[in-house]
Amino acid sequence: MKGFIYKDIKRLCKEYGRHIEDFSYFMRGQTVCAWKDGFSAFYYLKDVNKFFKMNLEEQARELEEKEDEGN
Repeated sequence: MKGFIYKDIKRLCKEYGRHIEDFSYFMRGQTVCAWKDGFSAFYYLKDVNKFFKMNLEEQARELEEKEDEGN
């Protein structure tokens, strides 16, 4: 959970009315939290109040594109 602060994750949960157990993963080194129901919250460490929802399929596609560009 590099880069994540537990109290900020708890705040994120409260903001979305979720429980911390609902998170399916924390991407190491990334500012992404994902929920098991297929929606994710993008959590910007420098601006805790900035949250966005995004479908995981779109997120996965963008991550693949970034990885392809990096290779």
